[in-house]
Amino acid sequence: LSSDKIIFQLMKKITKKNGMFLVSSRNRLFNMQSLTFRTLAEIKKKKSTFIIKEINRYYSNIPNNLSNKVIKNFKNMTDSAIEASKNLEIINTSVIEKFAETNMQLATSLIEAGTAAADELSDTKEIPDVISIQTGFLSKYNETMFDAAKSTATIFNNARSEYQRWFEKGMEDIKNSSEIDSLFPFPADKVKKAAKRTSKTS
Repeated sequence: LSSDKIIFQLMKKITKKNGMFLVSSRNRLFNMQSLTFRTLAEIKKKKSTFIIKEINRYYSNIPNNLSNKVIKNFKNMTDSAIEASKNLEIINTSVIEKFAETNMQLATSLIEAGTAAADELSDTKEIPDVISIQTGFLSKYNETMFDAAKSTATIFNNARSEYQRWFEKGMEDIKNSSEIDSLFPFPADKVKKAAKRTSKTS
């Protein structure tokens, strides 16, 4: 697009009242540092000198306390991410083990019920007895499947609670992490003035 104004005018027309429009835009100052076709485009438009001067205006010594704060913040975030990853692995492993245990119990119960029914059938030839054995097997089968379903539902509910606690802990860690008040050591009004100058050259 020749101007960002076009996309904003379009979004104004199609966005509902109180609606939201999310947009990500490229900082034009990066054009002179990326050393790509965008750099060549700025040179051809004879805007490169102006942009380089604006970049130089932004350069400023970063205070040591801010540098230390940034490093500390990254370390805290890294440590939290590693801890969160380990905790998630523990939860996942626990859930898998519980499902495996439930499946094993289900298979064992069905095999035992089937074996017992087969043994009883081999010892009788009376039709009423056969019907009784079959009815008993179906009753045991339904009971076993119901217990497995109930156990599975319990695992799901417990897992959901554990994942919820894990997520809330992660959000709390982010909230409690060392926050940086400002990444820019220069005043905000200087940024606004520089932004206006850049927009005029767009």
